[in-house]
Amino acid sequence: PLAGGSSTPTKKSRRASFVELFATHNDTQNEDYIPRGCCFMPIFHPANSNRVKWDGALAVVLVWNLIEIPFQVCFNIEAEAGSAYDFFGLLIDVFFITDVIVNFNTGFVREGRYINDPSEVRLKYMKTGFALDFVTSVPYSRILLLITGPVDPDLPPSETDSSSFANLPKLLRMFRIFKLVKLFRLVKLMNVISQWEEDAGVGLSRVLRMFTLFFEMVFLSHIAGCLFAFIAMNDMEDVYGDGSLMEFRDEGWVMRYSVSRNDTEILDIETPDRLYIVSFYWAITTLTTVGYGDVGPGTDTEILFTVVIQFIGTLAFAYIMASINSVIQTEDL
Repeated sequence: PLAGGSSTPTKKSRRASFVELFATHNDTQNEDYIPRGCCFMPIFHPANSNRVKWDGALAVVLVWNLIEIPFQVCFNIEAEAGSAYDFFGLLIDVFFITDVIVNFNTGFVREGRYINDPSEVRLKYMKTGFALDFVTSVPYSRILLLITGPVDPDLPPSETDSSSFANLPKLLRMFRIFKLVKLFRLVKLMNVISQWEEDAGVGLSRVLRMFTLFFEMVFLSHIAGCLFAFIAMNDMEDVYGDGSLMEFRDEGWVMRYSVSRNDTEILDIETPDRLYIVSFYWAITTLTTVGYGDVGPGTDTEILFTVVIQFIGTLAFAYIMASINSVIQTEDL
């Protein structure tokens, strides 16, 4: 049940259930005709079980990707070429490129009619989600490395291979920042969850809504925590002036926390696990308006950033609490 007739009427209502459309689609299926779309793949019905499973896998990968990218960018984490982590990243890149192809081959519902004509399906996707999917799926840094070859981004231009671009380290850092464009995949994740909420029963819809609110709070805290640590790392002092030894500023939040807690592990930027945990803890307490005060800003940049996060946290916390209250009231009804 991966394909169907060109335009089969299914239900008079404009917003027909995918389940009912799928049932009607099976009854009116012409088994001798299978419309083919991009890459000669069959046109999938949006309620097809394989398409639904793909959306489930997509949601899991999106959650992982949205957590991983800010951590990579802010803590300057780059996978070693040929490592298992690098191979895992390659699989994710291939997955998102495959998702673009799958979307080119997924039918849609228009005014109660299931449309699976390949040309209409392509046109619909080109007008809606293709631009966002394409921009967030291109592996920019991998393409750059394929063109120039592997180069250590920490080496100065004078020490890089002559066959590589002189400014390659700067380009690599630029593309690392450009990874943040992929955070727009959050829109795609919200669309997938919204579709699930629409098709699910009342009970499951509430569970999905609660999960969405929880993820929004965790994701916002994750972003704030990564940026709080990034500000401190970006403001480090060059002790000898040659980049050989970098230290956190005495007035910054990292050094102040390290001294007050006798915590030297947080100063290790090569393995920034401890630094992330503390910055994430700061983000949670700030965004939820708890603010214990044991981790606080020190420099002007950190103070200004904290003010912005407090404003955002107040609005976000009020929105999430109001949404949870709405879900509970709906359940009581």
